Amino acid sequence: NRMVGGAELNLRTEIISKVIINDVNGVIPQRTAPFMVWRDPVTIPWCDDMKEALCDLDDTAEGGFNNCKSWMEEQPGGQHLRPLGNNRVLLMWEHVHRHIDVESNPEFPIGAVNEYYPLIALKGTQFIAPGLKIYEDALRKDTIVDAGYYTTAADGRPIIGHHGPQNSFVLTGLSGWGIMSSAACGELLSKIITNAPLPSYYPSFTSPRLSPLEGPVISLLDPPVERERVISVTREGSNPSVTINAI
Repeated sequence: NRMVGGAELNLRTEIISKVIINDVNGVIPQRTAPFMVWRDPVTIPWCDDMKEALCDLDDTAEGGFNNCKSWMEEQPGGQHLRPLGNNRVLLMWEHVHRHIDVESNPEFPIGAVNEYYPLIALKGTQFIAPGLKIYEDALRKDTIVDAGYYTTAADGRPIIGHHGPQNSFVLTGLSGWGIMSSAACGELLSKIITNAPLPSYYPSFTSPRLSPLEGPVISLLDPPVERERVISVTREGSNPSVTINAI
């Protein structure tokens, strides 16, 4: 978190783990299915044998990271999936490992990955796509579990700009949205480096923040906010228009 000659950056590191299954039965349409997220709390319907196995694996009493007993209780939402092409489907549920404290020098390879994570992610995403249950009793040998780290700032926004010695700049803390936001972040950094006119949102990404976040940080794992939805339908010619306003 510390650059040479610069103040410490307000960053934290989280374990992130992805499960990739081979959807041989075509449960998730590869060309038409969107990126899908489940936002409501869920309770996984474990059988008695799995409940016993989860209790046996739980090692939190000995200072371990496998908090498997808690997975028999209600869990927050946030599980998500998307097609990857070639009949592959990506499953994720970051909540499984969020309780693990990552040291300042993260280890590779990552050892702190719950061995039941593929099954947990599969069960969680069944609330989105119940047809995935067909893979529950026989996760294929070609199932891939890939673990890494996300680096994020406390307010969930990237840190972009000058930091440390002269002509030293940072672009970090993209929080897992790197592929989607890197082009815009890179453009902002190039403007900073070349002393070009900066957009109005630039102060939101400095370190320390020139424009601090107002309100709470929103996460996929937060419980959904109850909102009253007002739906209005207008018709122009033969084409109806539907507007949904969240209050």
